[in-house]
Amino acid sequence: MTQPHSLSNDTSSILLPYDLIDIMTQQEYTRSLLVKDNLHSFYISPRISRPIGPKTGINITYTYRNFSNFTNKIVMGLSTGFLSPWASAYDGQSISLNLKSYILKGFTLSAGAGYWDKRFFKSLEGDKFYMIWAKTRKDYQSRYYFSLQRAFQLTSGVVAEPTVQVDYTHNNSTLTLYKYKSLNISAGITFRI
Repeated sequence: MTQPHSLSNDTSSILLPYDLIDIMTQQEYTRSLLVKDNLHSFYISPRISRPIGPKTGINITYTYRNFSNFTNKIVMGLSTGFLSPWASAYDGQSISLNLKSYILKGFTLSAGAGYWDKRFFKSLEGDKFYMIWAKTRKDYQSRYYFSLQRAFQLTSGVVAEPTVQVDYTHNNSTLTLYKYKSLNISAGITFRI
C-alpha cells in the first residue's frame, strides 16, 4: 500500500500517492528528451564531374551532414516498415560514384556505386512511458546500380526511351529491423512529345 505524499503548486497542495509522483517525474524526464526546437545542422556536399573520354563521363559526390543539437534527442513517430517521418533526418557521411557512357551506339549506359554512414534520431514507436528504452539506430548502406536505355524516334515525332535498371542495396544496421539486402530489376518507357 502506497503512502500519500504532498505535491505543492503555486497556490495549493495536492495529496498524491508516491507511485503517481514517480510516474509524473518519469514523464517530465521523458518529455525533456523530445525534440521540440529547431534542428541545427552543418551540411557540405562537394561534387567533381569529369569526362574520361569522348563519350564517357564520371562524377564523384561526397556528403557530410552533422546535427549540432542531436545528442540524446528522441522523436515520436512510426519507424516500422520504413515509414518513419524521420527517415531522411540523419547525420553522417556518404560517397557516391556515377558513370555515364554512350560507347554502345544508340544506347546510354549508366552505372554507379555509393556508400552511406547514417546516424538517426532515436525514434519512439509506442507509448512515451517507454522512452528510456528507445534505441540508437546507425546504418551502413552500400548500393550498386546499372541501367541501359535507348531513344527511338517514332513516326509521329514522339521520342520513346525504354530503360532497364538493376539495383542492389545492402543495409546493415544496429537495429535488426533495418538489416536487409534487396535486388530490384525494373523496366520502363518514357515518351517525349
